[in-house]
Amino acid sequence: MADPRMPQEMIDWMQNAQWGAHHDQWHFERRWDFWHFLAGQGNQQAQEMVTYATQQGWSRAAQQEGEAGNGLDFLMMHRAMIILLSQHFPQHTHFLRGWSTPPQNPADAEDPVTSGDPFDAHRAAGAARIERSPATFAGDDDFGLFIETNLRPVTGNPLNRSLDPQTGVHNYLHNRWTDETSDINLGDPTVNIFNHRFWKLHGWIDHQWWRFRRAKGYSDADAQYQSSLQAYIHMMSGHGPHHAMLRTAEAIRAATPRPRGFQRSFRES
Repeated sequence: MADPRMPQEMIDWMQNAQWGAHHDQWHFERRWDFWHFLAGQGNQQAQEMVTYATQQGWSRAAQQEGEAGNGLDFLMMHRAMIILLSQHFPQHTHFLRGWSTPPQNPADAEDPVTSGDPFDAHRAAGAARIERSPATFAGDDDFGLFIETNLRPVTGNPLNRSLDPQTGVHNYLHNRWTDETSDINLGDPTVNIFNHRFWKLHGWIDHQWWRFRRAKGYSDADAQYQSSLQAYIHMMSGHGPHHAMLRTAEAIRAATPRPRGFQRSFRES
């Protein structure tokens, strides 16, 4: 089954706001150490990606994927995207609703997996913990780190993994539906936001985060929560440093071929 597209008017709006290029940069900069480590080991694909990122003027994010602080950033950035799309396209909010639970049957009627691979049992258990025992997570960042990635970088080894095999259901689901022949490949941050499955996944994550915060008794009126959320809404409205860079780097991007490695930006090795 072909990847399901978002409504064209939503795609046009996201393209005009340069969300694809921003999303690409956001994730790469948080895997800066990951890709540079692989490049230093002689991985040609990683070397091409590092060269491309350098040519774009990208730089290392303070919090790398899997480090303390990045879990909350991950949740906030995607929530800001959902809020802005809901505000601009109230008639299409149903496209932003997530799965009730991620489909595990590879032959699912709406979301089949071309490879037919069975769902990983550890990630299934991770999804069950997220849905059934949200209060077991220590806080927002802990919840975000668990759901996003199994990377847990340490000094000297940015490829270090969590000892908990249930972590990283977000990356796992991106990889599960990655199709490098698709023009809205779920593994490519530049275009996956035009894929309806992206919003099924992130709508599910956002709803589970809401359930987590409710279970913990957290208030959305909390000043720190609101400050972080509004900062991301402001950034995703085109006012952040990434967007300023994107506007001045269009000629560079147009003249520099983007390596195919970016089509597997959520790879785990």
